[in-house]
This record gives sequence, structure tokens and C-alpha cells, in this order.
Amino acid sequence: MRRVVIGALMLALVSLMLVSPGDGYAQDRARSGFYLRMDLGGGYGSVSSDITPDALIEPFGDDVEIEFTGASGLASLNLGAFLSPNLVLFGEFFGSTLVDPTMKIAGEEFETADLKLNTYGFGAGVAYYLSDNWFLQGTLFASQMDIEIDGETLGETDLGIGFKGTVGAAWPVSNKVALGASAQVFYASMKDKGENAPTWKSFAGGLEFTFIWIPGGNMKGTAM
Repeated sequence: MRRVVIGALMLALVSLMLVSPGDGYAQDRARSGFYLRMDLGGGYGSVSSDITPDALIEPFGDDVEIEFTGASGLASLNLGAFLSPNLVLFGEFFGSTLVDPTMKIAGEEFETADLKLNTYGFGAGVAYYLSDNWFLQGTLFASQMDIEIDGETLGETDLGIGFKGTVGAAWPVSNKVALGASAQVFYASMKDKGENAPTWKSFAGGLEFTFIWIPGGNMKGTAM
């Protein structure tokens, strides 16, 4: 399933390239100063772990894999500054939520209700902008996951490590504002709390709408 999602993201990126912003939209020297980007979208996500029998209802027996899969909501906020006309250094808040996912235990599937699995984190990253406002981005996170049932948080993991990669394009609508689209893939590994606790692996991939604001810069490449 993950290969299907990644393949779909690649097809989406090819489609974006067919409508790439023209070279006249931006010049490298135009981008400078404070940088804000917000992303909102959705895709596919999964959360999985190998659980010991003490944490499961019998008769599953020996260590088995438990996995939650389904539609995932995605959101992120980037705050930083241009170090050069092409390079941005930023801090990023990121969140991914699975709502009423399908649960699979030892190959058996179960539907869930009023269940949310939230993976979120904060980290630092770099983005590289091409002359036509295409961008590549990578972020390293301190990540955590919690579980909600009926709106109540029942538990959360210890802090773990995650990585998020993003590819996108932006179309300027004014000198300081651009709208765009991006594709992203996120992966994190987090150990549960307690002695001999399992490690949870969270994956999410999808498409997002993008808003960019550069108050002191110029996305279009025209005179300020």
C-alpha cells in the first residue's frame, strides 16, 4: 500500500510539472528576509508496532504486529528566513491524524469508531527554491504520538525521531504572497512509555495546499 501511495505522489508531481510556474514569475535575487509557509492537506497514513502478548487480548499469542491504516489529515507551519535567494532555514511544526482507521492484528482486520491517532513534532529544516519557485525541503523532527478515544487522550509515546521530505511549486499572487501545492512523505519512530515498551512507527504521505508569505521579499521578481 505504501508503494501505491508513493507512486501516486510521483504521478501528482509529474502533473504539477506540466503546469510549472514560468521563468518570468521570479528571480533568485527577489527572495529575502522572513519566511512563512503553511500547508494543509491529506493522504494516506499508517501506525504500526510489534506488541508482546501481555499487551494484547488472547489468543494472539506470541509477538504480533498491530497496524492502523487509513486516510490521514496533514498540516504544517514553517517559520524561518532566507540565508540566500535560494536557501531557507526554518523551524517547522507538523501534525498527522488518522481518524477511525482500520486496525489489523495478526492479519485480522477490525473497524474502529471515535478513534484518533495523532503524530506530531517540531524540528528544523532547509528548503531550496529554484528560479521558477519550485522547492525541495527536508526536515528532521522530534516527534511524538498519542491516541484519543471519544475525544479523550488515553496515552502517548516518548519523544522519537522523524523525517519529512517535501517537493512543491508556488505561484505568486502578489509580490509577497504565493499559493501552491506540494507532495510530502513523513516517517517517525517513537518508543512507547513503560518498561519493555514497544516502538511505534508512523508513516504519512499526501498532497497539500501551500501558502507562502515573505513580507520583506518579492516572490514575483519585480521591483519592490
